Amino acid sequence: LKDIIPDLFAVNAYGGEPFLQEEFFEFVKWCQELNCTKNIVLGLSSNGSVVTPEIMDMLKQFKQLNLHLSVDDVGRRYEYNRWPVKWEKITENLKLWATLHEETNEFTGRKLTITPTLSVLNIYYLEEILDTLTPFCLPLVVTNFVHAPEVFSIRNVPETFKEVLRERITNINFNKYDLYPRPAKRWHKPLPHIDHKQVLLSHLNLPQQGIFVDPNTYRQKL
Repeated sequence: LKDIIPDLFAVNAYGGEPFLQEEFFEFVKWCQELNCTKNIVLGLSSNGSVVTPEIMDMLKQFKQLNLHLSVDDVGRRYEYNRWPVKWEKITENLKLWATLHEETNEFTGRKLTITPTLSVLNIYYLEEILDTLTPFCLPLVVTNFVHAPEVFSIRNVPETFKEVLRERITNINFNKYDLYPRPAKRWHKPLPHIDHKQVLLSHLNLPQQGIFVDPNTYRQKL
């Protein structure tokens, strides 16, 4: 890996928690030694449980940073989903990440977002989640969905519960949130407009899949 670092344009580290992996920091150290951080676009997904000033300084060295903070719920429900992490710790960390976001503009090449992964565990509470996360002044993404395991996908909830979710989503005023992507001009071209409410409803309306369609076929796959 070290041998090809000078030829790298972009690196994505998704899955697991990069800031708890020694291999990730070893990779960054190699990039620094080879003076290549300024040439690399770094994409990361973190659950937000780990952050230090040293980590933030390290991330600033890259040509571009795309950091998605996967905060999937709030309060005690967050602690249930991300045990043993405490919600109080996450709120402290989000304040630190917000300081990095405050330094971000169209010239720094950094994009930080809070990106809840929407599933059967949190979709019912979406408005509360957005209301709670908005004060941290980080853009929010509401178009990231669980696809597997299928039992956690919102497309597979019973139709009677889908009706409840449709009503709740329809009643959310998404205009009051700083949602990403947003219809604003960045660099040399505008980002496409996304109707976040329609994206959510469209995903919810997808047909059920896997075991929810044909249990026998699903068992044969296993």
